[in-house]
Amino acid sequence: MLDKPLSLITGVKDHLEVINLLCSIDENIEVIIVTNNSSEQTERILHKLKFDNFDLKIIKSSASNLGEIKNIGIENSKNNSVFFLDSDCMLKKGILLFLI
Repeated sequence: MLDKPLSLITGVKDHLEVINLLCSIDENIEVIIVTNNSSEQTERILHKLKFDNFDLKIIKSSASNLGEIKNIGIENSKNNSVFFLDSDCMLKKGILLFLI
């Protein structure tokens, strides 16, 4: 179990590989997905996702670059500790315990 609140931020543009990332999260953290001009179909799929072990926040954006996406995620995070992953990454079991 994590000692400090933590937020994971990732940007997505019509890449549903993010579901693999979400399924690899094994700790209670805040997860923020910033969609970047994604299709309505992608938006609908993401909004239907539910996970028992973490909070998922999806923010629609028309950001023009990765820096803006990260800043939008930070602005919408409820935690002081954040980290960023690409949407096609996956987390190794237990790795979040080593980040804080």
